[in-house]
Amino acid sequence: VQGFTDNDPINSVRFPSNWELSTQRAVEVVKFIQKNFNNIPNNRLAAGGFSEYHPQKPNNSEDNKKKNRTIKITIVEHEFFFKDEK
Repeated sequence: VQGFTDNDPINSVRFPSNWELSTQRAVEVVKFIQKNFNNIPNNRLAAGGFSEYHPQKPNNSEDNKKKNRTIKITIVEHEFFFKDEK
């Protein structure tokens, strides 16, 4: 799960920067998956934050900024992701 933000700076106690915000977005989705989808092994889940550095849309309008405040879920084949696992 990948988390993203717009390029508006954030500086709060909970989120000192967009790095923390984007990462926490991804972590919350992983926790939701763990809680609600018991058929997905925990060792198949990962969370990462990309802050404002990989926008889905240009940050040139409020509408586009809203679209960049998002997460992306990527599903890969077990064999591809865990090549060394037997």
